[in-house]
Amino acid sequence: MVTINELSTLTPSIFRSTDGGRTWIDVTGNVRLSPRYVINVAIDPRDPKIAYVTLAGYRPNRVWKTTDGGMTWEARADGLPTFPVPRLRIDPTDSNVLYCATQAGIFRSTDAGMTWSRFGTGLPNVEVDDVSILKDGSTLRIGTYGRGAWELDVPPLPNSHHRIRRFGVGSRYR
Repeated sequence: MVTINELSTLTPSIFRSTDGGRTWIDVTGNVRLSPRYVINVAIDPRDPKIAYVTLAGYRPNRVWKTTDGGMTWEARADGLPTFPVPRLRIDPTDSNVLYCATQAGIFRSTDAGMTWSRFGTGLPNVEVDDVSILKDGSTLRIGTYGRGAWELDVPPLPNSHHRIRRFGVGSRYR
């Protein structure tokens, strides 16, 4: 799945190829892009028909999900702040667990994006530009705007405690 934004077309669109890029079909469907554009695409590693797109802008419905390869889309932003979502990551060990980077920190969903809540007790309330997950799902690495890089141990259960470590010049693991 690839996105084409206003740099190459008059109307932002989402395209999909199933033949290695020889042909493309527009699967934008009901995603309300204009005047926004897609800033991230995440494809489920277990099922390539499941994908998420995140949108720029300060309007509702910044996360959209498809379960049929882009033929239909559903908004999945309940509980997210009204900020752009520059990065969405799917937990490699559980496709129902998602993480969103926002201007108000990290948000997590444990129900495939139906609901979201702030994640990372102890993290500053700061713009997060990127998030990555170790392959075993045990650790998030978070890049912020102005507050350095952080590492967060992900608990195996939704309500258990986690450790936070900060990276950066002159700092040490905590």
